[in-house]
Amino acid sequence: MELNLIKCKFEGSFTRRDYLEAFILQSTYVESLIKETISYLFSALEDKVDEQKYPLLKYFAKALNVQFEDIALYRSIELLKNARLISEDQSKDLHTYRIIRNKTFHSLLRVKNESTFENELKNAYKKCEEIMKKSGVIKAIENKIAEYEQKTALKKQEIIKRAKNS
Repeated sequence: MELNLIKCKFEGSFTRRDYLEAFILQSTYVESLIKETISYLFSALEDKVDEQKYPLLKYFAKALNVQFEDIALYRSIELLKNARLISEDQSKDLHTYRIIRNKTFHSLLRVKNESTFENELKNAYKKCEEIMKKSGVIKAIENKIAEYEQKTALKKQEIIKRAKNS
C-alpha cells in the first residue's frame, strides 16, 4: 500500500474521531516503516554477497533477513541506530513513541470508562505525531525506503536490459 494512502487513512480516522483506529493505524505505519527499512538493509547485504565465492556468507545474509522480520520494536530501533540510519536523538524519539504505544495498547483490557480511554487514545496519537514531526525520523525513514525502492527498480531495469541484449 502506498505510504501517503496509509497516512491519509490514519489522519482520516483521527479527523472522524475514531481514535482507536487512528492510533492502531498510526502505530502499524510507524512499525512497518522501521521493519521495511531493516528488510532493505539486509536485502542490500544479501545482494552484495557473491553466492559462488561465499555460499556460507550468502546463507547467513539470507537467514539474518528472515530472522529480523520478527524482532521486537525495541531491537529494530536499536538496529537502525547502530546501522547509523537514524541518529541517537531520533532513536530516543522512537523509543518514547514505543513506550507510549505499548502503554496505550496494554491498557486496552483495563478500560473502565470509554470517554476517558478515548481521550487517552487521542492524546497518545497527538503526542506520537508531535514526536515524529519534531525529530523528522519518520520522514528520514520514508526517504530511505524511497531511495531503496528506486535502487531496486534501477537494478531490475538493468537486469531486464542485460537479458534483452544477451
